[in-house]
Amino acid sequence: MIKPLLPLLLLLPGCVSAGDAAWSGLHASAFGGMMAASTDGAVNNVKATSHGADLKGDVDLGSDTDNVFHFGARAGVSPFELVYSDLSLRTANPSVFAAGGTFAGNVLAADLRSTTTVDMAVRKLLLGLDVFSTGVLRLALLLGVDEVSFDEISLTADRNALGGLVQKGDKQVVLRDETVYVPMVGARADLDLPEGFRLGAELSGISASTGDADVSYFDFAGAVHYAFTANIEALLGYRYITIDVDGTFSGSRFDSSLDLTGPFLAVGVVF
Repeated sequence: MIKPLLPLLLLLPGCVSAGDAAWSGLHASAFGGMMAASTDGAVNNVKATSHGADLKGDVDLGSDTDNVFHFGARAGVSPFELVYSDLSLRTANPSVFAAGGTFAGNVLAADLRSTTTVDMAVRKLLLGLDVFSTGVLRLALLLGVDEVSFDEISLTADRNALGGLVQKGDKQVVLRDETVYVPMVGARADLDLPEGFRLGAELSGISASTGDADVSYFDFAGAVHYAFTANIEALLGYRYITIDVDGTFSGSRFDSSLDLTGPFLAVGVVF
């Protein structure tokens, strides 16, 4: 399987030329800023035990938007590059726990309005290989892993139900302190423009079975860069992440679909 790839790998240096672009030669960059992260989705087929009581059913998540810190960095020697990003958030989504489900050991006769807390972090580490690179355009392949950490997914009743058997404020935990490692493949493109502008876009994802869960993961990020100086730039971008997880963690079973999207504004340094 490796031998057919050797001619392609030998030709790669001929597709990569020296230059003074942000991806040329020995290079490094980092950015930090704020993202208006919107989350929505669903957590279905929940089967868990929380505080000694059964939790079973389907949850529909409404949209919630929070301002969160977004960080990323890349460094390498052309044609190779390491890419890292970190995005952590804690949301409180308005949600509906469907009638017929079991909340705190009680079967619901009607939908229960609730708040779903999602406390999670997404960290990405990829190795990039430039397959085409000039001082104006760079195309690269990506291979690596995403770490998706769920500190907590929980439901809190927003009102009393079943004649007081369910009290406003009652909390049920679906998942706590679990981490999923997802292998990723992807591609990146960068285009240098006149007047200090640059466009960059990155796409990665995979569908895979990771032990006790089936995971589908898609991650897109694109940004417009503007260089104030040779080493300082501003970024205006957009990130879209969708995560589908179907599996069992520490005795909790669920099938979740979560979308995390939003624009971000950041300041970066380039070396």
